Amino acid sequence: MKLLFVALLFLCVAWFADAYECYICNNLMTGACGDPFDKSKISNTSIVEIAPYERCAKSKIGTAVRRTKVNSTECPGAKNGCEPRMDDGVKAMFIFRMFNFNIPALLIGCIPIIICDPNCVYKVDDGLTLDIRTLGFADGKGPKYNHISNAATTANTFSWNGCFSYSTNDQGNCSDAAACYFDATQNKSILIAKQDSTEFKHNQGSFVLSYKSSHGYLTVFLNCRDEDEDSAIGQQHDASTYSIHIQSRCCCPGMCHYPTHYVNPIIIAIIIISIFVLGYILGGILFVKHRPDSLNRFSFANLISYLRHRNSNYQQV
Repeated sequence: MKLLFVALLFLCVAWFADAYECYICNNLMTGACGDPFDKSKISNTSIVEIAPYERCAKSKIGTAVRRTKVNSTECPGAKNGCEPRMDDGVKAMFIFRMFNFNIPALLIGCIPIIICDPNCVYKVDDGLTLDIRTLGFADGKGPKYNHISNAATTANTFSWNGCFSYSTNDQGNCSDAAACYFDATQNKSILIAKQDSTEFKHNQGSFVLSYKSSHGYLTVFLNCRDEDEDSAIGQQHDASTYSIHIQSRCCCPGMCHYPTHYVNPIIIAIIIISIFVLGYILGGILFVKHRPDSLNRFSFANLISYLRHRNSNYQQV
């Protein structure tokens, strides 16, 4: 999915990068092609697309002015040189293209991200999956397993949340956590694990989540128990090593299912079409405002042909 998104983004950038055009004319045939240059009187048939390695060039001998395209290595110097310039019409076309190509492309690239679920779903034996999201609360609701009793029979407790990070409001450093240790003496929570350090292991029906970071080493044992009530107990083995045992129906592969975030493809299609239409209208208004001489090129009948010529950057010299 990420590769698809990057590929679409690269395509958008590349599509803009090589879209250049030049005026091909001379003032002996078309007076407006001379100096000063009057683009409003130049026929659209005199505009041609050039390759990325080409440039627009102007040559002048006496009163004769010729505008053409050349290889970038053959650009003449001084005033008879290659002088690319963007005008307001190009800015309008940039907006038009942004609406009609880039935004829909980005939406298409984001669709798999919108429809598909995040990580924390692990394949286990017999083709089943264990969904750790069902063992946690999302959207910052806090830990699903809070005030977990300490096997050492102290007032200190643990908290743990599957898959999703959480934070506490006391004076401790329990922020963006996967698990924290509450020190009753100091009355604050201490961070012991973060979600980005998770490693899942399973072997013959035994499921373990390991968290290793500078905050400590935590092992969470997921024990399958098909009962309505969950239970949890924790233990501190030394200054930086902890373990938590979770017993739950959701620790059984295939028993619990996290609600998926599904977007109807029809809604996605309507959104994309709407953006195309809106972009066409707004881009057309801006383009015609800045380039009234090109109104006939912006008609709906010529739109496909117009886009094929990639009029992103006019280069006038």
